[in-house]
Amino acid sequence: MRTAEQFEQALEVLEATNLNWTVKKENLLRPTLEPTDSYGLFHSKSGEHLGTVKQGYQVYQNWELVEDILSITDVDLSNINGDQLQDGRKVFVSIPLETLSIGKNDGIKRYITYLNSHDGSSSVCMGITNKVISCSNMFYTVAKDMGKVRHSLNMKDKLAILKGNLKDTIEQERLMMEAMQVLSMKEARLSDVDHMIKKLIPKQNDESKYRKNQRDKLLTCIESEMDSKGKTKWGLFNGVTAYTNHVQSKDQVKNIMLGQGYKMNKTAFETVLN
Repeated sequence: MRTAEQFEQALEVLEATNLNWTVKKENLLRPTLEPTDSYGLFHSKSGEHLGTVKQGYQVYQNWELVEDILSITDVDLSNINGDQLQDGRKVFVSIPLETLSIGKNDGIKRYITYLNSHDGSSSVCMGITNKVISCSNMFYTVAKDMGKVRHSLNMKDKLAILKGNLKDTIEQERLMMEAMQVLSMKEARLSDVDHMIKKLIPKQNDESKYRKNQRDKLLTCIESEMDSKGKTKWGLFNGVTAYTNHVQSKDQVKNIMLGQGYKMNKTAFETVLN
């Protein structure tokens, strides 16, 4: 049973993150007004149709997400992040961790992030978000092996397991930070830069001017970040995140968590580690 204090805390977070609304699941009808086996998901405030699902799909409401987060850790509510993406089709809430120093007088803001979909397209995901203070470059990754729960009939039990895995997720995040510290001390050669660009935007026969232009912009971002952060693999990786955060798309958060930026950042991180 929720206490009045817990209710007020959850409401405070929902208001601060633009998530104080619910999702309605309604049976869709044929033109004859007979029910179908499909259900529509609707935003309670905007009325927006978010997606279409089958009967077994279980809605994980924003208030449930927030209450789960508040139940597993003490959170400074003034520093919690979150918002709706794609008009509410996706939502996220991030728990702040301690800021870490890295590289040349730089720092990383660190978060455990819950990402949920309200359009039937993906699972509830628990992941890790890092934001480099000097350049606001964000990097998001889903926690390995244990970070996803589908919207199925038994999702409540699986969400309890997901909450229990928070310590393991924080340990994964710690190991990632250690890897980034190592990258800040490893030299990046011109061949590493060339390999990274070819890996992320491979050359094609008869490729368009647009594709060549994107490759040139990526190189510019890498050179700029390596000038400011050092000619290291940390600088090289930040060159990629600068591109995905500030050049590739106008919608930074959506691109980093859901779009091509997520895939590109993940590939870049795996590449600099090898």
